Amino acid sequence: MKRIDRAVLRQAALAAVAVDFPLLYVAAVGIESAALTAAALAVMAATAVAVAIVY
Repeated sequence: MKRIDRAVLRQAALAAVAVDFPLLYVAAVGIESAALTAAALAVMAATAVAVAIVY
């Protein structure tokens, strides 16, 4: 099995944050959906854990 390089994981974490921030904004401010906001926050929390491990 091939190991994933840390540089790739760092780019993936950056992409996840870049995608999640607009989603979080639209969910909380635009359409005011509690379920979508909670989902976006859960994704952001998982991304934060991954970033803490990778960096």
